[in-house]
Amino acid sequence: MNFELSEDQQLIQDTARRFAAEEIAPTLEAEEAKHEFRVDRVAKMGELGMFSCGVPEELGGSGMGFMESVLMAEQIRSTCRTWGRR
Repeated sequence: MNFELSEDQQLIQDTARRFAAEEIAPTLEAEEAKHEFRVDRVAKMGELGMFSCGVPEELGGSGMGFMESVLMAEQIRSTCRTWGRR
């Protein structure tokens, strides 16, 4: 059994990691201190397919899968220190 990520999964993981580093990390601490919720950021996450992985394309989803959803969530979580310590 092969447990390595496919090229597509690696790309999805890298994209989520880059998004977290560029779009979340720089302003996260200030936003959390003010209890801000960034609708624009959530919209960008939606454009990347982060909320529709388990939904088939014919139903309006990204058609990726649950593994891809986990890969993206893992990268977002790793940027958000207050969501859990390593």
